[in-house]
Amino acid sequence: MDIYDPIAEALGINPTPHLVNNEFVFKIATNWNRIPWNIGKTYTLGKAPPERGLAISKAKKGKPINMRGEKHPNSKPLYCVNTGEHFASGGDVIRKYPNILRQNLSHHLKGKQKTVGGLVFTYSR
Repeated sequence: MDIYDPIAEALGINPTPHLVNNEFVFKIATNWNRIPWNIGKTYTLGKAPPERGLAISKAKKGKPINMRGEKHPNSKPLYCVNTGEHFASGGDVIRKYPNILRQNLSHHLKGKQKTVGGLVFTYSR
């Protein structure tokens, strides 16, 4: 019975016969830990080719770079009950009140917290 090992053949290693169950079996006696991980790989040094930058630029054309406030498709307007202010989104609230954390505002709007930073917010319609 012969065991074919394509990796050993590609590396140019000759199989050696071993006696297994009264039959000669040809196995590769190698230590696979000694084969370098980057065998057969080629790398280029330096910066990426300019075509790559052009491809990325072309992919981003026509897409809005800055979607803040009401421009973002997932934004919802908020109303502060305490001050009577209207906000286009949660990001506007956080920019106005830097002591409020985004995750705490989210928990407050989901009903997990009663107030956030001493203020009460609701979704406005």
